[in-house]
Amino acid sequence: MNLLKAMNDLKKSIPCRDNELKAIIRLFNEKSTVKWPSVFIYGHTGTGKTLVVKSVMKKLCLPFVFINCVEIFSQRHLFESILTAVEKIPDISSSDFRCPNMNDFVLTLKELVRSFDQTLYIVLDKAERLRDLEFNILPAFLKLQELVDGNVCVVLISELIWEKYRTSSAFCDPILINFPNYNRDELIEILSLDCDMVYPKEFYTSYVRSVLAVYEPICRDLNELKYLCSSNFKIYCKPVKSGEIDVSQAGKLWMIFNSQLKKSLQNVYMREVTSSHCEKWKTQNLVSKQSQIQTQMLELPFYSKFLLIAAYLASYNPTSSDKRFFLKNNGKKKKSVRKFVKKEKFSNHVLGPKLFSLDRLLAIFYSIVEERVTPSALIFSQISSLVSIHLLSQLDTSDILQTPKYKCLVTLDSIRSIGKTVDFDVGRYLFDFI
Repeated sequence: MNLLKAMNDLKKSIPCRDNELKAIIRLFNEKSTVKWPSVFIYGHTGTGKTLVVKSVMKKLCLPFVFINCVEIFSQRHLFESILTAVEKIPDISSSDFRCPNMNDFVLTLKELVRSFDQTLYIVLDKAERLRDLEFNILPAFLKLQELVDGNVCVVLISELIWEKYRTSSAFCDPILINFPNYNRDELIEILSLDCDMVYPKEFYTSYVRSVLAVYEPICRDLNELKYLCSSNFKIYCKPVKSGEIDVSQAGKLWMIFNSQLKKSLQNVYMREVTSSHCEKWKTQNLVSKQSQIQTQMLELPFYSKFLLIAAYLASYNPTSSDKRFFLKNNGKKKKSVRKFVKKEKFSNHVLGPKLFSLDRLLAIFYSIVEERVTPSALIFSQISSLVSIHLLSQLDTSDILQTPKYKCLVTLDSIRSIGKTVDFDVGRYLFDFI
């Protein structure tokens, strides 16, 4: 593709990022040339880093894999997500893989790109999350080209500067590309692109200047400024629609609108729910609400799903059955089943969910999760989240020293659906189905 034409097309779709576009196109212009092993792109949020990188890759038709590290919960998940995406690239052979560690990942990737004659780009967005994984992950990605002995370039996109990543002098330094914050004129130019066609562009530009005069000292995030402009524009236009003020009288509009903007300063980075939204929610039927709850459960984080499964098993299984289901080498099973059947006269699902302690919940959770999970504040915060969205119910107690007790509020069909998303057969661990 003609690089000059590609550059001009990208400039039209991505304004105020000419220097950054030139730098990235220079690095990535040739498909077959061996590139620098790693590139580190950094800058504050809302500066166009991800947009520029993905747009250049697509415009130049480069083979690339894009991974958002926010969605990654373990190193194995990271490796297999990259390899799954690599397999979808044309001219790359496919193979079965399981990559629990970096060594297996390197060997598998080496096999996949062995006969690939172009540069493969692995783009890792929100790369600061890699620092939370094993200590060898980041150094290995920085020299992945050397490890796989192939034409591979790793592109790291981060909001942190490179010095926050360096932990030793043995690090292989990448090429650094900085995305600076937009200045005032650039913000006005970009925000003015959202102009409502009903009004003249000069009118909307004047409105954007009014918004920036109030919000710019405390907020430089382009995404947030876009939201503020779109959410307040109807209030700004109200006197014009009613005929009180003419479109050309920007000074009078500013006098009326300035007080409204200053009142809303405390709501920056917040999303308010208006009364009209509440009315819409109230008019929704019962079927749509149930489908939303079902979707919400299926979109839970990985560990939250296992916590909810563990809570369901604790609610509907007798405590005496925990040894049978969750303890390895627990001896003979047939005799224990007969004893359980004699004691349990009624189905636990007929009697309803029972209370269980936090200790029992965590014991079952650590037993059913395949990977080793370190007890942390993250696990406890996810339990609180399940309570706040009414998937778990917590027993109120006045004794602060007493162990918290919970009850699972999810149906059997719902928990089976959640189990399928994490390849966990819930029926095998329910006492009523043995």
